[in-house]
Amino acid sequence: MKLFKINPTAKSLEQGSVLSIGNFDGVHLGHQALLKFLLQKSMQLGLASVVVIFEPHPKELFLGHQSPKRIYNLREKIIQLKRLGVDYVFCIDFTPSFAKTHPEQFIQNTLVQRLYARFILVGHDFHFGKDRLGNQHLLQKMGQAHGFELGIFDMYELLGQRISSTGVRDLLVKQDVKNISFCLGRHYSIIGRVIYGQKLARLWGIPTANIAVNPLKLTLSGVFCVNIKICGQEQDYQGVANIGYRPTVDGKKLFLEVHLFNFSGSLYGQFIEVSFLNKLRNEQKFANIEELRKQIEEDIVCAKHYFSQTN
Repeated sequence: MKLFKINPTAKSLEQGSVLSIGNFDGVHLGHQALLKFLLQKSMQLGLASVVVIFEPHPKELFLGHQSPKRIYNLREKIIQLKRLGVDYVFCIDFTPSFAKTHPEQFIQNTLVQRLYARFILVGHDFHFGKDRLGNQHLLQKMGQAHGFELGIFDMYELLGQRISSTGVRDLLVKQDVKNISFCLGRHYSIIGRVIYGQKLARLWGIPTANIAVNPLKLTLSGVFCVNIKICGQEQDYQGVANIGYRPTVDGKKLFLEVHLFNFSGSLYGQFIEVSFLNKLRNEQKFANIEELRKQIEEDIVCAKHYFSQTN
């Protein structure tokens, strides 16, 4: 278990906390609405806010390769929670041993004694603990004994559409960039460390920043107009990106390759955030490297035209 203090000015947990528990995969508009309520309660009570998450996702433990792929990895999730104003993230190692924890034990040892809960906010269908025996009724009962209040957050809908992590995953499979942005309340993005690639594009005068993408992550595929932010810097860059397996060069691993417009310098070892704005085409295999080079140049022209029309 690890406690991340993501707000340097956060109050000490020993003074008490307001907290919510869940997976928060995608940190979509439904999560944001819940967290907005939690943060309002935090200000009202003058207590620190805590989000309790599990790593790995419980379904990854129980279902293995049959489990749904993730929208965000742990780093991306914590960054989005920080941007929303959460004070702490408490990450629980979801091991086979922890999965056998009785819900009463989890409430007393973790929520009360470790996190000093004074207010707990959960979804309307929240279950937890061994065999999913823990629920809102147990929380209500133990809250009376341990001095914390319980809040229940109803299912979130926007324009008649339920917003859920499952829905976002379905949209990622469909490559529906517009509606992914609608459900997230922002553009879908990938955050990762730039690593060394084959440097083919650099030989053509089109240098790219390369990020290896975890195969457990569900993501987009193809060529996109993107915005790029170098973590720790204020300036954004426009660019074009390919995410896929690079079939023309016999790629075997999933990579994100990004060409930044109007940028010079080295990004190796740095973290960047790539936000996907508009899809240009699907990834494809070309007959030879020269055809690939010509298509990349066409992609750059198309991307610059897109930005000229949207700016």
